[in-house]
Amino acid sequence: MALIKDFERVLDLGLIEEASRLKKKDEEPAAEVSCDPELLKYINEKIEARRTAKANKNYAEADAIRAELLEKGITLIDTKDGTKFTIA
Repeated sequence: MALIKDFERVLDLGLIEEASRLKKKDEEPAAEVSCDPELLKYINEKIEARRTAKANKNYAEADAIRAELLEKGITLIDTKDGTKFTIA
């Protein structure tokens, strides 16, 4: 951190401010995705199936589920609080 502060002092790159902004953004709650209840049920079932596959160390199946959802425009995002998703 001291090196970054030295660079910041000399070059004025805005590194510390940007890091602070990104940290605040990461701490913000994710926006809720609104979609058809059937689609939401499908996605949650797939997320649970992927979680089970990963728990059983069946990573090929977990990757296949991720790829299947991605083909449908659904991106999975693994977080420390569980798997979230976005819909394109």
